[in-house]
Amino acid sequence: MRINEPDAPPSGSALDSTVDYLRKFNETAQAILETGSQQDFCARLQDTVQHALPALNALKAYRPLLLQQIHYLGCVGALPHDVLAEVFRAWAFLPDGDGRNHRACVIPPSYAAASVNRHWRAVALATPTIWTRSILNFEKQHGLVDYIETTLLRSGACPLHVDIINANDARWHRVPDSLLVGLMSRCGRLSMAWDIGKKEPSFGWSMLQTLQMSMALLEHLELAGLRETQNVPDHTHLLTLSPRLKTLDVERLRFSLLQPALIPRLERFTTMSRMRGTDLAALVRGCPLLTELQIFFFEDGVPVSIPKLSILACNDASEIFSSILSADHAPMLRELRIGSSPEVLEGLESFLTSGPCTSMTTLDIAHRKCRAHFPDGPSSDDDDQPWKFLAVLPKLPNVSVLRLRNLCCAELARVFDAWQHDARVASKLRALELHDCSMDDDTTQLLASFLAARKNAGIPIDDVGIVQRGLQPSTWGIFSTWLQPRLEQLITGVVSVDVATAEVTPYDF
Repeated sequence: MRINEPDAPPSGSALDSTVDYLRKFNETAQAILETGSQQDFCARLQDTVQHALPALNALKAYRPLLLQQIHYLGCVGALPHDVLAEVFRAWAFLPDGDGRNHRACVIPPSYAAASVNRHWRAVALATPTIWTRSILNFEKQHGLVDYIETTLLRSGACPLHVDIINANDARWHRVPDSLLVGLMSRCGRLSMAWDIGKKEPSFGWSMLQTLQMSMALLEHLELAGLRETQNVPDHTHLLTLSPRLKTLDVERLRFSLLQPALIPRLERFTTMSRMRGTDLAALVRGCPLLTELQIFFFEDGVPVSIPKLSILACNDASEIFSSILSADHAPMLRELRIGSSPEVLEGLESFLTSGPCTSMTTLDIAHRKCRAHFPDGPSSDDDDQPWKFLAVLPKLPNVSVLRLRNLCCAELARVFDAWQHDARVASKLRALELHDCSMDDDTTQLLASFLAARKNAGIPIDDVGIVQRGLQPSTWGIFSTWLQPRLEQLITGVVSVDVATAEVTPYDF
């Protein structure tokens, strides 16, 4: 809907004049009535006066409100071009401010701004950056060609941020390849998501094939929903013409389809496919700027050095430390995210054998294979327990953030019970985060005891974060928020609790 722009809003002086004219008319009419002799003429004037007096009183009463409205309309409509353009840019790049996918319910900011009035439309069309974000759902075909053409035209020469949904169907529908090529060649950021429940077309019709084209502006690429069994012709390589690529998340795309030497500016790499030591060595050689590495499955490690690596995530990659042998091989490592399996923890101990890792400030421990613990049930094997990471903390002297994820009550209780008896371990710890851990009252009490021990030792924790979202296992305990004030007494900062959506699944007998 377009709201027509007012031609020339009346000023305050014009409104005052109107009131004055009505007042004079009323005085003249009254004089005529007092001296007139013709009955019919006097009756008409009397009727006019009766209508004029309410109008006069209403104008006087509503004058402040009318002036305020006139001022508001004048200011909004008359914002300078450059100021309004900055407002549009800020609006377009707000979190979740880019609208929804094509033909969904929310209108993107660029289209909304261009639909208000002539002035706003002129500014919106002259601000190409607000037209750079496109979310294309190939299940919503109606008008998609026009939408892409509009994006290309109005975004000027700016790099695009494009999210492609249902990429399975993209090349089967009536969107010309030339239009897709024009769109993707302009991408600075690109994400492509396949519906894994649908049949993937042959490689010749797959959107994967388009990753062989020249994308000279592309800096960030994310793939999702790929199958590991995707059939690709031999000797095929992707992204060989994307020299500016900095962030790459290939999900399950096979590493053999990449040539790291052709993406030398790569800084962040994530993969869920299996990597070997030789693959990592090739990645390190070809991408000397690598700062963040997330690997899910790793094997057959060979020694490498990654001088700029600052974030390493390898939940199940127990052999990663057979490639990164010591802190000397990753001298700038500041954040480590690992699983709590015995193999990974043994690898971490080996990593620290030659000396402490002084650069590390954040440690993230996850236990994704936690077993259900029933009262009076059999206990799990002590050799497979995540609290054993406490043994390596003395060799991580500068850790200030500890994040524990997916620990059950028994495991979390062991952590705090063991730690409170040696509270000075990790003396620089300032933030403790518990994500989707089981938190019954007994476990929370042990957490309070640990925090009290730290406070008594003169090294209190600054902040505590507790996050439980969505469905939790049937044996999980939800944190009791009434205990939050007690925890706040034992720290120097904030206890942040997010459990509003947490609930346990029913028992399955």
